[in-house]
Amino acid sequence: MLVEPDLVPHGAYSPGAVPLGRIVAGPVRRGLTLTDAAVVGPGLAAQLADGDVLVTVHVRDPAASIVEAGDLVRVIATDPRGSATAVVVADAARVVTIPSVNTAAGGGTSPLVLAVPEPTALALSGAATSQVLDVVVPAPGAR
Repeated sequence: MLVEPDLVPHGAYSPGAVPLGRIVAGPVRRGLTLTDAAVVGPGLAAQLADGDVLVTVHVRDPAASIVEAGDLVRVIATDPRGSATAVVVADAARVVTIPSVNTAAGGGTSPLVLAVPEPTALALSGAATSQVLDVVVPAPGAR
């Protein structure tokens, strides 16, 4: 089915220019028009706020199952060897995409790609080296 030219979204890929090998930012149904903002990479990075970067974090599998692309989350870190006190490492982090991985391989974590300010990305990377990360989804307006 052809779409009227004036109804094609800005940034839409033509059928012959689909960005093969790129990761989509969320679920895509057959027949949906694919745009540059729907894939991870330059098109999606261009949508970031000034000072924000994309960072991948690995959170426990149950935590990853409660979020979708577009959600605003808090990322909390807990030291499993210490007092088990959780601290907020990132607040209002936007979930950009949830890459699909083979969870049968084990490990108990799932990746999330988040859009956050660069200092927050550094804090997340540091926390991931020795702490367990989870996400909390606050109620809208509960900031």
